[in-house]
Amino acid sequence: MPSYKFDGSKLKSGSTVIANVRSTKIYKGSGGSKCLANIRGTKIYEGSGGSKCLANIRGEKIYEGSGGSKTIGKMSEAKKAIDGPGGTTIAALWFVCVR
Repeated sequence: MPSYKFDGSKLKSGSTVIANVRSTKIYKGSGGSKCLANIRGTKIYEGSGGSKCLANIRGEKIYEGSGGSKTIGKMSEAKKAIDGPGGTTIAALWFVCVR
């Protein structure tokens, strides 16, 4: 059973809100003051504007940075940890909040 639940807007562990998603941005907790990451296509960038690529998704694999040399996880791992809708969003939440 997954430890986290994503309802399409909030990532929760039990009743505690770990992060919330608005559009393509992931914010810490239930507020909107600290942007952890933003999603553009299959890439996850640091902060709200973010020029630094933290990770990218290609098929089943999640890679560190913008390249494809270092695998840091798989989509199946992210989906085991987080129950909810989404592909890249689940991977981004897993990368930023769970792993």
